[in-house]
Amino acid sequence: MDQSTNLAYVLTDRIRFLKPSIFERHMDVMDLTSASMKLGSFTVYHDFLEKPTMPAIQRLPGRGLALSASHGAGRIALAVDGNLNTEWSSGITQQAGMWVEIELPEPMPVCRILLLLRNAESWTPPRLNVQARVHDSWQPLLQDAAPGWDKFRISNGQPLYGIEPRVVEWPAFTTDRLRLEIQQPDPVQIWVIGELELHYTEE
Repeated sequence: MDQSTNLAYVLTDRIRFLKPSIFERHMDVMDLTSASMKLGSFTVYHDFLEKPTMPAIQRLPGRGLALSASHGAGRIALAVDGNLNTEWSSGITQQAGMWVEIELPEPMPVCRILLLLRNAESWTPPRLNVQARVHDSWQPLLQDAAPGWDKFRISNGQPLYGIEPRVVEWPAFTTDRLRLEIQQPDPVQIWVIGELELHYTEE
């Protein structure tokens, strides 16, 4: 599915969960447009296109990131291997102060982290802190933030349901190292990341 280059959605108001009006609202929220045509009671959406943002936001390839972690450090590379079927986990239940660090190849104006999972949405901690390294010390970018939800994942410029990324965003800040830290844990769940995506702005 992720490799598709000509994906189309065929929707109707007769289907309860994803009606055309809901899909169009999701596209608007996710800054996506498409061509569409009516075929009787069905609407076909195709030729998807991402709306330009100012400044433009780009994804930093996972192979350019070096990750470390307070727990499960030996498996943390699985969070950026490009494969949702290989997941990193903390190995024990979530605890306040658990962290994942992201080292960039060079200082960049980073602005957003997406946390992807195939399922088990509760494996993402309820509230997180984000810190940036500045002159060998840590500066807070976000404190006690609840991760948001994207409506779908955008892959090859197309909407893919079934994987709803958890989103952590802040005003663009130039750094070469970030720390994602649990502020409020879910004490009955381990921390799992299927894939971590880091986004930056083009200055």
